Amino acid sequence: MKTILLIAALAFSMNVFGQHKTVTFGMQTPLMSAKEKIQSRLLNKSVKSNGLNFNSDMGKGNHDRSGSPLDLIQVLDSLYFWAWDSTNAEWVNEARVIDIVNGSNNLIASYVWEYWNGFSWDKTEKYSLTYDANNNIISEVEQSWNGIAWENVRQYISTFDSENNNLTYYSQSWNGSAWVNEAIFTYTYDSNNNQTSELYQTWDGSGWINVNLFTSTYDVNGNKTLDLDQMWNGAEWENTSQQTYTYNGINQLETIESQYWDGSAWVTFGRLVYTYDANSNIASQTFQFWDGIGWQNASRTINTYDGNNNLTTQLSQEWDGIAWGNAQYILNTYDGSDNLIQTIYQNWDGSAWVNVLIDVAEYDEDDFIISEVSKYYDLTGTIVSFGDSIRYYSHGVLGVKDILADAGHIITYPNPSSGVFTISSEDAFTNIEIYNVLGERIYSNNTSDQQRSQQVDLTKAGSGLYIMLINDGINYYNKKIIVQ
Repeated sequence: MKTILLIAALAFSMNVFGQHKTVTFGMQTPLMSAKEKIQSRLLNKSVKSNGLNFNSDMGKGNHDRSGSPLDLIQVLDSLYFWAWDSTNAEWVNEARVIDIVNGSNNLIASYVWEYWNGFSWDKTEKYSLTYDANNNIISEVEQSWNGIAWENVRQYISTFDSENNNLTYYSQSWNGSAWVNEAIFTYTYDSNNNQTSELYQTWDGSGWINVNLFTSTYDVNGNKTLDLDQMWNGAEWENTSQQTYTYNGINQLETIESQYWDGSAWVTFGRLVYTYDANSNIASQTFQFWDGIGWQNASRTINTYDGNNNLTTQLSQEWDGIAWGNAQYILNTYDGSDNLIQTIYQNWDGSAWVNVLIDVAEYDEDDFIISEVSKYYDLTGTIVSFGDSIRYYSHGVLGVKDILADAGHIITYPNPSSGVFTISSEDAFTNIEIYNVLGERIYSNNTSDQQRSQQVDLTKAGSGLYIMLINDGINYYNKKIIVQ
């Protein structure tokens, strides 16, 4: 019974937190495969603000973006993936990602997957992406190698509104001559950009057929209060499950209660109950089930954090009817830049903690990801059964932060030039800074005088590309200039 309840708690919590992304829940090891991990890395950029060590998805991502208006962006050149050979206790070639092409704004336009056949690399898949003006991915085309050329397999198309909310996401397969619809997700939002519905439909050859409808409601503070899941029976929507959310006076999530539809009424199944520390981090999460009379404990997690509010430990326990018993333990380690560099997952065997999985990540001095290694252990926790190792090869380029305003009213001429430029603006400005491609400031002219035109001499700087940042006291504007 205890095992069944634990599995039910895990399924419930994973379902809830797939929908409510502001909270996290342990009690499980990562389900992301090495390929999914690589695909995720390819579609995200690691960014380091000049002198500040800022990271996005490829780093920790908690650093302040104030300061210099330049970002150092990690541009991936290739990735190599090794699998663990448990027989010979060694890493062996598995796959690699090459021919990574970057388009505008250093966004990946295409890349190729190759797999190791034991003797050489075989091309297998190619992915090509396009973006809208706001850098949202609007198409992704998957192709396979037939030994001679790339053949279409599948494509994914997205549309977005003016607030960058995803409106539709649909997939199509290639039938040899044309794209054929497969499935579509359609989303709606309220005036606060909260997602209010998700409609899933499949293509029957002539039209879209309803499958699933997921709707959400929110309170005046933007907190989600209800998730309703319904299935299409061919004529109308039928209830399947719902989750209700409650909050405390400072808008912290307190409970999530789950119910299923029995055909005529809602039946309460379970709930999650949260507590918080003084820094508003989740201190504990308890899953309880309803026995028809009252709430009964089933499982819980207890979290600890460091001084930077990074999750350091997570203890998962099960209720045996009398007391809490250990189940799983997670230990996180961070470097000085708050990058997660090691996670150890352990299970309790009744007398001691036994290793299940150890994840290790390495970052360079710019906080760019270098490598990731995952090792899965046997039941003894001492022998590696399987694992994967990923190496990221990349270089850094300078980009300009999103805080920069449109610079259409500023003219720089001549450009390119031998080193002397004139900056002319419709509006007055007070400061000009120029950086080289390494992010080093080579020129600065900061004055309290308002001016609309200024000449800059870079004849001693050397030929190359430079980024000019112009400040009017409120906004930064950027211009790329070239010294020949």
